Amino acid sequence: QQQQQQQRQQPPPLPPPPPPRAHPRQEELALVNGLGMWRSWGRNFTSPILALLDLFDNAMDATMPPEIDDPNYKPSENMMVRLQLDKETDNERDATGIMMMNNCYRRIPPLVEVLSIHKSCKGDTDQIGENGVGVKQACAALSELSFVFTKNRNELGLGILAEILQTPTEAPYLPSWNFITEQDGSVHYALTQRINDSEALEECVKAYGDGDLERGLDRLEKHFRRLNTGVWADQDYVFLMVMHKIRHTGSDAFKGPKQFLEMVHSELPRNYIHIPVEFDVQVLGKRLDFQYWQRRLIELTKFQSRLDPENSWKDAKDWDWPSKGYSVNIYLGFDPYRSNGKASLYIYSRRSGRLIKSTEDARHILGLSSGGTDYAQGLTIIMDDVHGNLPLTPTKQDLAFGHEQNGKIHELNMLAWLGAYSHYYYQYYLSMHRKKGNLRTVVMDQVKDVRKNATREIRFSLLHGNFNTFIGLQFRQNIKYDKIRSPMGKTELRPGQDTLVRLQRPAPPEPTAPKRGRASVYPPNGLAMRMESAPSQQQQPPRTNAYQQHPTAAYPQHGHYSMAHQPVQPPLTHATYPPPGAIPPQQQQQQQQRQQPPPLPPPPPPRAHPRQEELALVNGLGMWRSWGRNFTSPILALLDLFDNAMDATMPPEIDDPNYKPSENMMVRLQLDKETDNERDATGIMMMNNCYRRIPPLVEVLSIHKSCKGDTDQIGENGVGVKQACAALSELSFVFTKNRNELGLGILAEILQTPTEAPYLPSWNFITEQDGSVHYALTQRINDSEALEECVKAYGDGDLERGLDRLEKHFRRLNTGVWADQDYVFLMVMHKIRHTGSDAFKGPKQFLEMVHSELPRNYIHIPVEFDVQVLGKRLDFQYWQRRLIELTKFQSRLDPENSWKDAKDWDWPSKGYSVNIYLGFDPYRSNGKASLYIYSRRSGRLIKSTEDARHILGLSSGGTDYAQGLTIIMDDVHGNLPLTPTKQDLAFGHEQNGKIHELNMLAWLGAYSHYYYQYYLSMHRKKGNLRTVVMDQVKDVRKNATREIRFSLLHGNFNTFIGLQFRQNIKYDKIRSPMGKTELRPGQDTLVRLQRPAPPEPTAPKRGRASVYPPNGLAMRMESAPSQQQQPPRTNAYQQHPTAAYPQHGHYSMAHQPVQPPLTHATYPPPGAIPPQQQQQQQ
Repeated sequence: QQQQQQQRQQPPPLPPPPPPRAHPRQEELALVNGLGMWRSWGRNFTSPILALLDLFDNAMDATMPPEIDDPNYKPSENMMVRLQLDKETDNERDATGIMMMNNCYRRIPPLVEVLSIHKSCKGDTDQIGENGVGVKQACAALSELSFVFTKNRNELGLGILAEILQTPTEAPYLPSWNFITEQDGSVHYALTQRINDSEALEECVKAYGDGDLERGLDRLEKHFRRLNTGVWADQDYVFLMVMHKIRHTGSDAFKGPKQFLEMVHSELPRNYIHIPVEFDVQVLGKRLDFQYWQRRLIELTKFQSRLDPENSWKDAKDWDWPSKGYSVNIYLGFDPYRSNGKASLYIYSRRSGRLIKSTEDARHILGLSSGGTDYAQGLTIIMDDVHGNLPLTPTKQDLAFGHEQNGKIHELNMLAWLGAYSHYYYQYYLSMHRKKGNLRTVVMDQVKDVRKNATREIRFSLLHGNFNTFIGLQFRQNIKYDKIRSPMGKTELRPGQDTLVRLQRPAPPEPTAPKRGRASVYPPNGLAMRMESAPSQQQQPPRTNAYQQHPTAAYPQHGHYSMAHQPVQPPLTHATYPPPGAIPPQQQQQQQQRQQPPPLPPPPPPRAHPRQEELALVNGLGMWRSWGRNFTSPILALLDLFDNAMDATMPPEIDDPNYKPSENMMVRLQLDKETDNERDATGIMMMNNCYRRIPPLVEVLSIHKSCKGDTDQIGENGVGVKQACAALSELSFVFTKNRNELGLGILAEILQTPTEAPYLPSWNFITEQDGSVHYALTQRINDSEALEECVKAYGDGDLERGLDRLEKHFRRLNTGVWADQDYVFLMVMHKIRHTGSDAFKGPKQFLEMVHSELPRNYIHIPVEFDVQVLGKRLDFQYWQRRLIELTKFQSRLDPENSWKDAKDWDWPSKGYSVNIYLGFDPYRSNGKASLYIYSRRSGRLIKSTEDARHILGLSSGGTDYAQGLTIIMDDVHGNLPLTPTKQDLAFGHEQNGKIHELNMLAWLGAYSHYYYQYYLSMHRKKGNLRTVVMDQVKDVRKNATREIRFSLLHGNFNTFIGLQFRQNIKYDKIRSPMGKTELRPGQDTLVRLQRPAPPEPTAPKRGRASVYPPNGLAMRMESAPSQQQQPPRTNAYQQHPTAAYPQHGHYSMAHQPVQPPLTHATYPPPGAIPPQQQQQQQ
């Protein structure tokens, strides 16, 4: 190691290039694996509902004309926006598919463009799709066979998306055809002609007819005639999607298309807030209403704010209304259906108002008090990014601040302002009702009024409605507590006529008796009861306001409560409409048509003239940019590269705890800056050895080539190298060494075009180990302008400099510790992007962040692995050093059968094993119970939850489970379903995914509850437990510099013997009775809690003998043999004298003191009892 450090400090001069000896092979181009890409599309959505929502987004983009944003816009009858979702089959009883049909406000692009892969339409406003992959991804996630039908007046189109057409050696095959025909023309003859020319098309049509070709043709022709039947006959542009035999994955709640569409019917209104009331959206023949929040929320109030995506609110001069920011609408109200619920946050974006992210308990992230019942009266916070400025993931399932230069600032600004408005709104109504219990009561009392709204006709949208507003609201910066707040009492509330339900105001209190030295006062009751001057008005009898559901006399009419509008008669609208309950004539006509659908006309003589088959293109530039958006931060992109390196370096025998690699096979991985000028370092490089031969680069760079079946090969989802490089840099190089064979691959944005598949060239060179590749590269540059352009860009415009830098990396493969390695893999990323974080401005700062993050993100990296970042060796014993009373549990999870119903629920025979670790983190002794889920062979952190109490079924009130409790689940065998980029769990990909998820959370909650209650009963009070956790900070800090030789997987930690669980069906939990287990301390649990001193014997109570308090579970005394007394001694695994532990029988220590370094060396036999324990037992 000293030799390596000296080499880094004084790197040896590179040898001069020898005469040319390399013999270049022909250039090899990476293939596009069509089958792998298809399967990758299916894994991009975490549930089928989200896949369908992506199709719905595309339909809304195509149906919404630009003038729809005008609140006075009224479409003509012919231009009425229509969208229908229904079952699809030619036999109603055996419906297995679904179809979505909508009209468009302008001509539909040719299907060859619609189906082009990664073709982005972001620059073309309102065109179908946004990221260029919506139709393809969603269809692949929902069905193995889908059809697309289009109508552009007299031109019809047909496109096919089928898994059976894809192959692993060619780009995705998505054929389409156009037919010029009269509107009543038949396409039967045209389809027959195409089938004679295409075996693939024949195979798809036969599959659609369940093996009968004629039946398949008849079903397709039926859909073509549907384009000109009923309400669609007068539409010029119609788009129809048919998904055959939808997959029943991702949920156990539906077993067919009808149940699935019923779920869609209930979910759509909450997921979209900008769908105008005039839109005719139907699911299973029932028209949908998108006034979800208008009907549901009490005291619905609207705020307008501006967010600055670049400058922090703490530093900017115009922080309160930034000139360079963008506007958002914020709505707040109380939800009576969850009057006990915590403050929930819903973030909507894009033109259709799509729900992007929801957080059930957002108090912590918004900087609101999360103790007890604070903000727990059904408070609902809605943010509407109406202009679509928030960065989203390609599938619109989450926010992606990591894609922005100052993404962290943008995110913190958004959360700070949401917290500011939420705090003011809640405190306003809390001060009005004095107590949180009173506020909850009045919220619950409005359930009846909210239920009445379910059947009322509402004609206003959330965007254009007239809701409550606060006038004169001002905010102040509170830098000390990192919050934005508004002083109470300086605003005026103006009720809006479209806020349908209001809270009952409390009666004003009686005047209080004057206090000494003060005049009699009328209690102001905080803000809301403060009286303001208002002009006197004549008394009038109470009147009913159509927007209030009850007489306005119930409201104390203070000055700032003067009504700003006149009573309006129902129905609710911004214009004159028929009375409530009246059905418009066109809707009556549609209902009659649905009840008695007209028979389809017989096919006329063949008149269709088929055009030549058109194949969808693979947009290389669009695919490249899509790869860059798949990671929410640069750190996660680098972790994907690290995963690939670990897959390639870990031999199969590494799972053996006794495995010791030879010096030549020592696993090495280095991350460092990359440049030929130390001062101007702009890139990074990652270099690692491999335990076996590296596949050819043409395979490594093949697009969507899956290596899941080939254990330990580089990559897992077939896209890791490409996606990560595109996210981190515009120009990257891959170097490989397979003994005397060298390889070079290039990943560059400048090589991609929108009309061709991604161009990822690679070359192999057969050469001696000291051979030069300068001559070979020069030859290839003479033949390839693209390669010359990349090398020149790598040399900052100088071709020779670029060549020298490449040759330097080739020589690096045979220098220093890499000279004796047979297989070496090197990645160089030139000029890394500075997106996703404001914390780094160059490669050095970025790698420093990586150095601090990697140990927490991997738990299975053996101690023998030489992993270095910036020349510093990393240590992956993060949790072993940090957690107090680290305890290990083993459990089995059943992915198919619920723990409530299975007979072997406590240890399922068909399940899989996981390890669960629990401990207390002294660095966050006030922190809530945090959950960390790791998976795969390297122990990669997949998901972390800062406050997991609610999802685990633990009490979340006050300081319960808030003493730094840390829960770790290790899916060591990799059975959990993950998203392709391993950034989240994907239970939606499984048949019974919901059952799988609930089983996992139930068992995590069971072990967490038992562990916490064990130590809480030992220390009697939560405050005492927090104190003893904080007291161990010094001991934990000492561990930071100690040498530790055991992993989390193979360590000997605390365990509980005899732990049994019971089902509690009533409360939907699994629990274990306390007091029937034995705790066996583990020698590798480094830090332990100080045990409390046993209490003094209490005086005997009347009628009872003197007792010694058992102090719950932990103080229960057990029998043990008597031993001789010896003085207390220090145990190396406890960091303090063992005499501090009340050594009960079930606390017998199973090891003797061992001097560091800590390892699995020779230990005393089990059952050896320390002397001080013998003394205490006597």
